[in-house]
Amino acid sequence: MKTIITVLIITVLLLTVAGAASAAAWEMTGDFAIVGVELDAWNAQIDTLNANVENYGAAAGAEYETMDNIDRVPAWKLGVENRINENYTIKAGYEYIPGEISYSVVDGNNTNGSIAVQLNGFTGGLDYHLNENWTVGAGIGFYNGTKETTHEGTIAQQRGLEDTEDDLDGTGYRAGVGYERSFNESLDFNLDLNYFYMELDDEDEEIPTQYSNGMEVAGGLTYSF
Repeated sequence: MKTIITVLIITVLLLTVAGAASAAAWEMTGDFAIVGVELDAWNAQIDTLNANVENYGAAAGAEYETMDNIDRVPAWKLGVENRINENYTIKAGYEYIPGEISYSVVDGNNTNGSIAVQLNGFTGGLDYHLNENWTVGAGIGFYNGTKETTHEGTIAQQRGLEDTEDDLDGTGYRAGVGYERSFNESLDFNLDLNYFYMELDDEDEEIPTQYSNGMEVAGGLTYSF
């Protein structure tokens, strides 16, 4: 409920500012980003599972692959922005963060498993223009999604592992610098470097709230309409 109320307040503020904006055209943005993360609780579970995979694979004399720790994730972004005056631009958008890791053992019993995460976020932000090309800015985002864990084969049978689907809920904050260069009157290239901090809650009771921070590098295009 607290997240919903906060989203509504920010939405109202953005709409109010947008309504007061000049007649400058709205712009559409599309970006791809790589985000550094620190998800220690998830990685601890991954390390434990990897140890089981390694021990079983070695004992069975079978080839195996373990899961990588999660230290970076991709993010796809689509949004709109409006330069409300000479100094400031407001932003709002949608963000999709997917990720999947897996393990397997070639033991003739189809031993494998995976962890797949999907997060959907709604974001808002404000940029300050230092000059024609450079900005500094900050923003906030509200995220929800799922974490699906699957297991098959011998390790699942030995360890009593079951498939699960847990809800995720998070709040993210970013601040950084941006660079923009025009190709023509309608199309611009943009590049951002941000510090990104997220508080992420997992429905899994064994996972405490995770406090992730890292750097984000994003690049994309802006289209004026």
